[in-house]
Amino acid sequence: MTDELVKESIFQGVELHTETNNTEHHTSEISVTELIVRRGQPFTVTLRLRQPFNPDRHPLTVMAMAGPEPREDFGTMSYFGIPPSVRPSAKASWKLELHKNSAPHTGVLPLIITPPADAPIGEYILTASHRDEDTLLARLVVLFNTWCPEDGVFLPDEAERQEYVMSEQGIIYKGSGNYINSVSWDFGQFEDDMVKICMTILNVSNNHLDNPAEDVSARADPTYVGRVVSAMINSQDDHGVVYGKWGGSYVGGRSPSHWSGSHAILKHWLNINCHPVKFGQCWVFAGVMCSVMRLFGIPCRVVTNYSSAHDTNSNLTIDVYHADYGVRERESPDSVWNFHVWVEGWMKRPDLAVDGKFDGWQVLDPTPQEMSNGIFCCGPASVKAIQSGDVNLKYDVPFVFAEVNADCVDWLVKADGSKLKIFSDTKKVGQNISTKSVGSKKRRNITDNYKHREGSEKERNVFKYALTRDFTIDEEEEENEVEEENEEAMETSDGTGAATGENEEATGTSGGAVAATGTSGGAVAATGTSGGAGATTGTSGGAGATTGTSGGAVAATGTSGGAGATTGTSGGAGATTGTSGGAGATTGTSGGAGATTGTSGGAGAATGTSAGAGAATGTVTGTSAGATTGTSRGAGAATGTSAGAGAATGTSRGAGAATGNSGGAGAATPDNIPLLPVSLRFREVSKPLNGKDVKLDLVLRSESRVARPLSINISVQAMRYNGSAVAHIQTEVKEEILQPGKGLSIPVLVLFSAYHKHMVQCDSMKVSAVVTDKENPDDVYLAESDVVLLDPPLSIIVSGPVRLNHETSVELIFKNPANETLTDCELTVSGSGLLRDETPWKLPELQPKKQFRIKVFFVPYKKGEKTLMAVIDCSTFRDIKATYTVTVAP
Repeated sequence: MTDELVKESIFQGVELHTETNNTEHHTSEISVTELIVRRGQPFTVTLRLRQPFNPDRHPLTVMAMAGPEPREDFGTMSYFGIPPSVRPSAKASWKLELHKNSAPHTGVLPLIITPPADAPIGEYILTASHRDEDTLLARLVVLFNTWCPEDGVFLPDEAERQEYVMSEQGIIYKGSGNYINSVSWDFGQFEDDMVKICMTILNVSNNHLDNPAEDVSARADPTYVGRVVSAMINSQDDHGVVYGKWGGSYVGGRSPSHWSGSHAILKHWLNINCHPVKFGQCWVFAGVMCSVMRLFGIPCRVVTNYSSAHDTNSNLTIDVYHADYGVRERESPDSVWNFHVWVEGWMKRPDLAVDGKFDGWQVLDPTPQEMSNGIFCCGPASVKAIQSGDVNLKYDVPFVFAEVNADCVDWLVKADGSKLKIFSDTKKVGQNISTKSVGSKKRRNITDNYKHREGSEKERNVFKYALTRDFTIDEEEEENEVEEENEEAMETSDGTGAATGENEEATGTSGGAVAATGTSGGAVAATGTSGGAGATTGTSGGAGATTGTSGGAVAATGTSGGAGATTGTSGGAGATTGTSGGAGATTGTSGGAGATTGTSGGAGAATGTSAGAGAATGTVTGTSAGATTGTSRGAGAATGTSAGAGAATGTSRGAGAATGNSGGAGAATPDNIPLLPVSLRFREVSKPLNGKDVKLDLVLRSESRVARPLSINISVQAMRYNGSAVAHIQTEVKEEILQPGKGLSIPVLVLFSAYHKHMVQCDSMKVSAVVTDKENPDDVYLAESDVVLLDPPLSIIVSGPVRLNHETSVELIFKNPANETLTDCELTVSGSGLLRDETPWKLPELQPKKQFRIKVFFVPYKKGEKTLMAVIDCSTFRDIKATYTVTVAP
């Protein structure tokens, strides 16, 4: 019996050319040993046969497969070959051709393979079949391709591709609208095992566990992938990456402020079997998601929204409650965060419009706030849809629209529990929406992408459209009403003041005896010309009106007669044009208790500068005859023009002023002329440095002709960035006499010894002042300032050139600014391409005014521009950070 001969394989070998292919596909930063390509772009594989290749006699067939259950009709399986063949059932057809310089008769076949531009991303297996024999051709990963015009993530600008896909370093903005600060973030999307980590994120998602075949197929769509990643970055209801926590002890993990990059978090998540990494907050969620999106090839950037609203009941209104001594104690399901961070991904949205109207940047928010279709995720929400108010479009446009557009209503809660609505602010939310600029470290303000100019007619119309789905409110009907009422008022008015033009900016909603352009309630004003006790433009409610919808007992623009007039934005029972007039003011010449054009008088504030209840660093609110332009908030109001018994930015609550020969509701007489409001604001004396005393001045002024005895209550609270109070730091009560026409400066000193224990886990301190006129207890003013402490400096010094695979040393210097010993000190150093792992060192205690000088050694393993990141943590100062950019030479 003879031994059976073993047949020799027709396949001799395969060359994947990974370094060349990956370089051409912009994936060599990820690996040069594993084949990683981008869809819609060809790559080359050389197949060696032991016999000459004759496709006419013996065709070559290649099969591409993805996922555990590949199917042609799902786009997860494709047959292709030489000669070309396409099956009718194929959803995603790959292509194969021989290189033009090939020599088939030698059996050496340089194959050019092209995945379709709509292929599902992920891990693939390629097998080849020839002469009834099969062999493994390649294992590879297919990613989205922002360089391919047919891909849904195509981005035409090369500088933006480099920034939003290829850059491993970024900047995330934090702080508050008045104290914008930045922290560097190491995305590290091309670090070791990132492909494995990111594919695992998709594979352990609920979508994949529920239906693997459909999930893998859906990965062709960047919209779907972005939504899955948004859900998987948080751990709220799945095997997500980061465990969120917004207060209390961080024992058992790291505080959110510790993290400087994504790779350490993602690597730890994989190493602990996909259990969540503790702990994170919004900027951590966003930074990690940006890394994953960039790895997959979806252009992505981190975005910060200042004064970000969390609207739980979708009514586009956020209620904020103040105790009568200024401290925010009453909890509300709605909130306004100092800042909130999400990401934007760039992609087409054919599911929203075939004409590409909603293509481009899409908001994706991995922070678990509200459920979306039963899971904690958000987006993708088209930024263009947010700007146009198309809140009916998926996904989660209403929630994001509210984050940047909601109106804020401030309530004063008195000692007896009663509430007084003191202010409606249409401009507070959605300020300084920021992201890193392309190719530089400068901050870019992208607020205009999300909404039209704050207070403009277009912005207010979009707001109404989002609420009512009706864009005709301020168009034909209102235009006809304006024309009719202008004609009627021109014939009947006998006032002495001429008005200026039409109002161009809407200034919020009002409550009480006042009004504003926009929607209002109270005794207020209108545009156009008026006669009688309350001519209106638009639709009115009550005894008066305003542009938009209003209610109140007064006003008009043009020439006036009756109970008062105003132009621009007005509030109070009576108003003014361009300049302010309080009780009985006119434009041009004054009447009643007087105001003149250009300067303010009467019971109102002036345009530009005001004699109202003053703007402050932060915000100011007055509950009666008070307020100002600028950043003030109060119970009397107008922006640009002032009104009534008090003026403020936004809308106001005030009492009876009129214009010209006024009469009717809100007319002023010598017996009821209200006092001019008190202006107040916080002024920074020096930069607030953590470790030092914080020094501010509360500046007050009144243009009243009488002295004002005031009770001043100043309180300081430690606050989390999400608007929740953590601890009360101090309260100070003063009794002062504010002399007429003079200013008063009250120093506010917050000692380091008083605040530092409370601020260890807090992001800002809220300094509030409640000022009450002792002779007129209903005249109450509120000023607030959010103070963000600056960390003491940590310095990094690099000596000499930095070379690839050569040991490099750096020195870190930190001085203790406090008069107490720092304990539990730790230094952590990291940096993509410089250190493979985040490296911590325990440090000794640091005595007052002494310094650390620490030398750190590392060996760079990637060339190019890299960022070294250092963090010092201790008992008194949490997570002080410094970065240093180095260029690693070959």
